[in-house]
Amino acid sequence: MGGHAADREAALWFQVYQGKRSLPDFFAELSQLTFTDFTLKAMVSDGDLVMTWLHVAFTSPKGRSVDMEEVQIWQLADGKVQSVDTLLDTAAVGAAFA
Repeated sequence: MGGHAADREAALWFQVYQGKRSLPDFFAELSQLTFTDFTLKAMVSDGDLVMTWLHVAFTSPKGRSVDMEEVQIWQLADGKVQSVDTLLDTAAVGAAFA
């Protein structure tokens, strides 16, 4: 899984994760957040391409809140995830961890 965050150090999960063995690390990073909303607003798919539109709100371990829209682009092959790109407000997320 990956994103294209300009600053990989801005948030705990702004890393590149490869393979199923990296998933526990990804979820361990997310578990440090207190989510107040995670709503799927829409999902579209075309073959092995799936895109989701989410509303996400959370509080960082530093007590700062983020409320944003997020788009995830999932690329599948043979029923397995090949990549996930996430489009979100990196400035707001980075500020919550600054």
